[in-house]
Amino acid sequence: MNIQFEINPSEENSKEIYNGLVAYNKPHFGYEKLVNFACFLRDGDNHICGGATGEIADDMAFIWLLWVDEKCRGGAGRKIMNMVEQEARHVKEIHLDTYSFQAPEFYKKLGFIEVSRMVVNRAKNIEKIFFNKEL
Repeated sequence: MNIQFEINPSEENSKEIYNGLVAYNKPHFGYEKLVNFACFLRDGDNHICGGATGEIADDMAFIWLLWVDEKCRGGAGRKIMNMVEQEARHVKEIHLDTYSFQAPEFYKKLGFIEVSRMVVNRAKNIEKIFFNKEL
């Protein structure tokens, strides 16, 4: 056996780790279908200025990323999240996480419940906060 640590590994190699973990998790969760999704916010010139990405596993959704450029803010985040919920209408719960300096209050306003938090950088007092929303 040989162990290597790589900076900026290939997408193909990283995907192999991801696929292995998904295969391991499948019998425990019991989901039949795992699909990726994305919701894009585009400006007048059709450039992406925000959006969300994640996965849907049967009746659960996991939002991995949500971002809105400052020039496109002012309700856009809420619209993106509403569209995710609308398009994934068969989903019974949504899971996501955020950092304490990002958007915890935003998610609370959308009806998400904080389920856990942990300090990830003591020197800068940054916490990672985990949320869940039942639909």
